[in-house]
Amino acid sequence: MTNNIILQHWNGPLPYWAEIAKKTVEKYAHVIGCDYELVTGHPLGEALGPNPQKLVYITDKYDQYDKVLMLDMDIMATDVYANVFHRPEIGVLHDRAMKGKSLTPKAAPELFTLGMPIFFGNYIMTNKDQRIAMREYADWDWLATKVIDSYSGDEIVLAWLLKQANILKDMAIEDMCMRCTGTSYKDITFRTKNRWDRKFTNIPFDADHTCIADEDATFLHFGQNRKNSIPKYAEKIFGLLL
Repeated sequence: MTNNIILQHWNGPLPYWAEIAKKTVEKYAHVIGCDYELVTGHPLGEALGPNPQKLVYITDKYDQYDKVLMLDMDIMATDVYANVFHRPEIGVLHDRAMKGKSLTPKAAPELFTLGMPIFFGNYIMTNKDQRIAMREYADWDWLATKVIDSYSGDEIVLAWLLKQANILKDMAIEDMCMRCTGTSYKDITFRTKNRWDRKFTNIPFDADHTCIADEDATFLHFGQNRKNSIPKYAEKIFGLLL
């Protein structure tokens, strides 16, 4: 039994780009020695909508694991096998959402508090203690009544659970986020050094230079209309061996 696991979630048949992304992440998990699982359907109930199902890692099903990493389906792994579980951060803070300037707060307005730490949903790393602490507040049926847009629902529900459980109360931004620095939402900014997001969460092309992935990145995120480029990138890296 390994102590860590990588999860991805999808609802319905996998498109071709997702099948390829899954294979790359499975290969990565095998190389670094962790488990992998593709979560399907609505394990938290259909009322919550599709994207909030990614919060399934909070359930006791995964209590056997120390760390659980939930990756979006449009993230692929490269052949740079840096062990992601050596990273202590939860993910990448969504600075615009924290300021109320994105669609995420509107996904569940009653759960939003100005300045609350909100993470992009494409990469979320939690440890067992954090998951158990959040579980106390994870009434999925009640939360379903608060989510009015499930597209960003996973981000705002996680932010609310983290706040209710006081998990981030005494944690510096640099300790919870792979990208940012600052003391609060009022002065949060991108740091110039130790940008671990460039190794594990960023976009390989057609992105602002502040969010682009390094050439030696371990994970690549193909957000929005980039998804169909995953097979091309995978073939370039792995050839016919995948």
